[in-house]
Amino acid sequence: MRPFPVTVCAVVGALCLSALAPVANAAVTARASLVTANNVTRVVVKLAGVASLPAPKRPTGVTAKSGALTFRLKKVSATTWQSTALSAPIATAVRALSGKKIQVVLRSKSGTKTLRPVLSVPTGLGAPTTPPPPPAPPPAPGVQPLFAAPATELTGQPAYDHFKQYFVTARFTDCPNGGWPNCAVEQLYDLCSTGPNVGSYAYHRYTNVSGADINAYGTYQVSGAAAHTDGSWSVEYWASNYGNTSYYSWNVSATGVVTGYYWFNKTVPSGAPEVLGPLAYKSNATCQ
Repeated sequence: MRPFPVTVCAVVGALCLSALAPVANAAVTARASLVTANNVTRVVVKLAGVASLPAPKRPTGVTAKSGALTFRLKKVSATTWQSTALSAPIATAVRALSGKKIQVVLRSKSGTKTLRPVLSVPTGLGAPTTPPPPPAPPPAPGVQPLFAAPATELTGQPAYDHFKQYFVTARFTDCPNGGWPNCAVEQLYDLCSTGPNVGSYAYHRYTNVSGADINAYGTYQVSGAAAHTDGSWSVEYWASNYGNTSYYSWNVSATGVVTGYYWFNKTVPSGAPEVLGPLAYKSNATCQ
C-alpha cells in the first residue's frame, strides 16, 4: 500500500492555517482639530490606518458634523482632509466644541463608517466676532474711569488678561442704587467670584411678585475679548445651563456703563439679538 502523502501543512499544522488566513484590516482612527494658519481657520481631520484598507473601503469623501454644523472636507493628502475657510462666527461656534466628541463620516464605495473623535482646539482667545453693542452714554463731567487702560489696543488673550480682574468679579445690574427692593424689578448678570457657585455665572430677576423671581446658574466660556485705550473693554462668551447654550456680547465703558447683546440658545450669533442695558458695572458678585 502506498504511503499516505504528507503535506507541509500537515507538518506545521496551525502555523500553516495562520499563514493561509486573511490578514485583518487595522482599525481606522481619526483625529479632529481646529487649525488656524495664515489667518485662515479650518476643521482638519487626520486619518490613520487607511493604507491597510482594501480599495473599495478607502474613503472617497469625509464629512465632519456636530449638531447643526456640517463640514464636507476636501482631501489634501492620503491621510488629511480639511474644510474650506471658516467665517469668524462659525469658527467661534466650533471652538465651543473643544474637548467634545464630533462625528466624522467616511464615505467609500462599500458604504459609510462613522468615527467619533474628540475635537482638539488650541487654547487662546480671539477678538470679539460680533459688532459692538450700542455705545454707552458719555460720562458725566468729573467722573473717573473705573478700570486701568492699556497703553495700546489689545485683543484676544492679552486683552482678557488685562481686564480679567474686573470681569471675573463682575455684576451687571439695572438697579445700581442698592438693588431690589429699591426698584420694582431688578435684573442681574453675575460672574461668581465668591459663594457656593464660584467660577460660574448667574442670571437673577427679582420682583415684588411672589414666585416670579428667576435664579439661574450655569457655566461659561469666554470666546473673544478686547481692551481699549480709554479703559473700556468688550467680552463675549457662551453661557450654558439647563441644556441650553446662549451667546452674550458685552461692552463695558470706562465708567462702568454696560450694554450688550444676547442670543438665546445659539452658539453662533445669528438673527436679531436681544439688546441688553444700559446696566451698571459692580464688582465682587457673590452669587448667593
